[in-house]
Amino acid sequence: MEPLTKDNISVVSINVNGIGQKEKRDKVLKALREYNADVFFLQETHVRTVREWHGLSFSSYGTSKSAGSAILFRKNLGLTVNNQCSDFDGRIVSVKTFIHSQHVNFVSIYAPNNPAARKIFFSEELPKFLSVDHMNIVGGDFNCVGSLNMDTLNHSNISCTLVGHAELCSTVSDFDLEDK
Repeated sequence: MEPLTKDNISVVSINVNGIGQKEKRDKVLKALREYNADVFFLQETHVRTVREWHGLSFSSYGTSKSAGSAILFRKNLGLTVNNQCSDFDGRIVSVKTFIHSQHVNFVSIYAPNNPAARKIFFSEELPKFLSVDHMNIVGGDFNCVGSLNMDTLNHSNISCTLVGHAELCSTVSDFDLEDK
């Protein structure tokens, strides 16, 4: 098997804005299958699990009205799960795997939209779920701009979305992450 690269694995991240109702969950899962991606990061799920998914599924539950993060792996992806962990607030789920002859840590996040909580999340919580021994693939709803370029154009409340930016950049640097 060839080593994992951005060219041989596809990851999609979507804020689903609640999939607690079966009808909406079914529609979202059908749409995900049409993407034909390998891995899906979901945010704002509002559910404990995504049982209907036809592959591996891992979740961090917030409440039935807020938060929730999940990682869904395509069926027959050929990975081995070594470890899974999540927080108690539905903000982050991490799945350490062995895939394409590499150790890879998949991390789905749903950062707080509260600016003070977001700063703490990026500086103290997110690093607990990142790995120095695995390649980290992180995706999700950051509720913050990651770079001060196209992300900031025509944004109505740029000062709010910048809160947490420095902490995010520090974590990105500490773990040698790249924005792709």
